[in-house]
Amino acid sequence: MASGDSYKSLEYNFRVANNTIRRGGGGIVPETCEALYEEFKDEYFKVPNNPDEWREVARGFQERWNFPKCLGAIDGKHVAKKAPGRTVSLFYNYKGFFSVVMMALVDSKYRFLNVDVGSHGSCSDGGLFMHTELKECLENDTLGVPPPEPYPNDDRPMPYCIVGDDAFPRRRWLMKPYPQRLMTKEERISIIVCPGHDALCKMRLEFWHIGRPT
Repeated sequence: MASGDSYKSLEYNFRVANNTIRRGGGGIVPETCEALYEEFKDEYFKVPNNPDEWREVARGFQERWNFPKCLGAIDGKHVAKKAPGRTVSLFYNYKGFFSVVMMALVDSKYRFLNVDVGSHGSCSDGGLFMHTELKECLENDTLGVPPPEPYPNDDRPMPYCIVGDDAFPRRRWLMKPYPQRLMTKEERISIIVCPGHDALCKMRLEFWHIGRPT
């Protein structure tokens, strides 16, 4: 699995029949993936669910990226796939290939906090996000997010939030950049693009970075 080879290539490399490697839910690869997930999901793939856990995530963004009160960065990643039978157009994305989308929220060290996988490649990040369980939980305030608190050196309570790029809708709990064509000097925010290659699937994420000049 770590090699990234095709099933056909693995068949020749390891002299194991193709259908044994990938067969439904009983092949070597599906069974191993399922076992790894069940064993490590609570240790390495846990969504924070109380104020203290979310504050720990926010502390990471404060210390690593100089961005206070941030609960995660969200973005989508297109995972290439073969063209399906009768639903070709649903999976054809704007980049020119067939895919499913992985929508993920990560912390300041690119570690996954929440993942939604399997949506059609033709869908936009913003459109997909509006139908995710994460969006519903944030909208209904059921994730244990801390109440609004002041920024450092300020006394006005402000809400915690996640950050995304311009494809996402702006909400009280979701911040995104100003449209750059409309930015004034007073509104300028330093933006740094951080390739999240340390995260699984080499997901590229954009992080906002406040406090340093461009």
